Amino acid sequence: MEFIREVAVVLEKEILLEKKQKTVVGLGMFFAFLLIFVFSIVFMDTSVDMRLVSGLLWIAVTFTIILVVNRSLYVDQENNCIGALFISPVSKYAVFWGKCLAIFMMLAVLQFLMIIMFIVFFQVVLNVNTLGKLIFTQLLGTFAMSNITILVAMMISKVKGGEILLPVILLPLLIPLIISLVEATSLILGGSEGQLEQWLRLIIFYNAAVVIVPGLFLDNITNE
Repeated sequence: MEFIREVAVVLEKEILLEKKQKTVVGLGMFFAFLLIFVFSIVFMDTSVDMRLVSGLLWIAVTFTIILVVNRSLYVDQENNCIGALFISPVSKYAVFWGKCLAIFMMLAVLQFLMIIMFIVFFQVVLNVNTLGKLIFTQLLGTFAMSNITILVAMMISKVKGGEILLPVILLPLLIPLIISLVEATSLILGGSEGQLEQWLRLIIFYNAAVVIVPGLFLDNITNE
């Protein structure tokens, strides 16, 4: 119960900071809109299949997550806020998971808005069942992506030029997840569910990994 209370405190702190700074929803929404708008212009006069739409969607999601996590940690580092949290009586794991849950919740809102933009710009027709599966897949992907991005960003936060190194280190780690998400999303949008369960299992496995891995490295990261 104490751990849950500590996570809730960090979560509340992150949400209040977001209301003041507009880092995730504000900056992320603007960046995502620009990406999707550019994609829609580039492919305006071409026939767009569901696989391409899925790939473009996850490209937009990936770079939006990198941007907002980078910005969120930068705000925390301005006054050494993240360092103060890690040396406070609050559990290091509570700090990490509180931040992860806060960014995930805000990114989930952003993801929903991005889906709407893709439906409008690319004229994708979805029924209620397909939309539900798409949102479920988006949430699984966002949870895994945001957690691993935060972990890698913390690992290189004290390295000079860490903001530039983040995508270089992160993207190879995300390749299996992105491939699975693109395949699952294209199957959902195309109405073909032959191999959907297989890809969803891989996505769920990746989510399990990003839950377990931080526990192995967090002490070393925060003690540096």
